[in-house]
Amino acid sequence: MWRILCWSDLDGGEMPAIDREVEEAAARRSPSEAAVQGDIVVEGELRCLLVYSHRRHVGYINALLSQLESVLRHRGYKALRLGEEIRTTEDYLEKLAKIVEESVLGVVILDGLRPNVLLEFGFLLGAGKPTIALVCKDACVSVKTLYASHAESGLGKGTFDRRLLNPQIDLPKHLSDFAGKQVTRIDWTASEADPSHPSAVLARELDKSEKSIIEELARIMGRDFTSENLAAMREPFERSAEVLLKWMRAD
Repeated sequence: MWRILCWSDLDGGEMPAIDREVEEAAARRSPSEAAVQGDIVVEGELRCLLVYSHRRHVGYINALLSQLESVLRHRGYKALRLGEEIRTTEDYLEKLAKIVEESVLGVVILDGLRPNVLLEFGFLLGAGKPTIALVCKDACVSVKTLYASHAESGLGKGTFDRRLLNPQIDLPKHLSDFAGKQVTRIDWTASEADPSHPSAVLARELDKSEKSIIEELARIMGRDFTSENLAAMREPFERSAEVLLKWMRAD
């Protein structure tokens, strides 16, 4: 079923007329229509799954995520962080498959390059989702954090701490089949005016991926979708709700 997030959900205030109309229109849709369209959350945003390594493995990850999320919000996407609260549950794979299916886009940060990130990256690619893969300059494979302690490595603590190094990510070597051809480099330390800044890079990648995002949205919703529809959903929620209502009534 569609779920319409209204202003009353956000601040406890009275529901504007346009929100009531949208909910009523959604309620009039038949179960078959709702089933075809899937479990998309309509809140003026489109779901984008963020795949990344925890800050234990990548110290700057929260700063980088904030840079990317600001662009996604501006473009009308709802960024979903695939965090530890999901990865540590028994039904992790089931939840992952559901979140991937309901997302129109995936953004994968390869810094840290741990097994779970590669698994989640594979889920996105296997589902045919438009996926933007990013890697910072000097990013490493997080080898040392694969061990719970230095004892597991068979090394002494001093050797483990000083001599066991996390290798820098070598895309053609570490992702030999993928060859790193579709991975875009970013620099989270760059100034906002720098074209290598994550926000600038992501904005360009979103523009390049727009056609495939529209096609994926059409597949999920079970109907044709255009760039104009996508642009409308990038507007603030009150505008998106109005456009969505007109679109639904057009049926």
